[in-house]
Amino acid sequence: MNNSALSFRAKNGQIEIGYDGRIHIGRKGWFGLIYQSVMRSPTDFYAQEVKNVRFKNPALMRGYVSFETEKGNSTVWLTNPEMAKNAQRAKSMVEEMRQSAEVLSE
Repeated sequence: MNNSALSFRAKNGQIEIGYDGRIHIGRKGWFGLIYQSVMRSPTDFYAQEVKNVRFKNPALMRGYVSFETEKGNSTVWLTNPEMAKNAQRAKSMVEEMRQSAEVLSE
């Protein structure tokens, strides 16, 4: 996604959120392929499709940000404060896009 509103790397993938509300979770390498196929989580979806966004701050254990859609959950792990800060921004951004889409559809 060349024109992204927010893009950051997490422990097991990269999240990109476009200005149009498109969310892409990219994973690289063989582990990424295996993780993606075993978890059956979507890699591309729109903010309007997100039913819930869960966030857990990393502390003694790793944290995460998870996007729940009809197709499944897409989760990336967070291991440091910078990742957590970006994940909180992503959560807020997706929730705002979702609310805007709901208002427009009414």
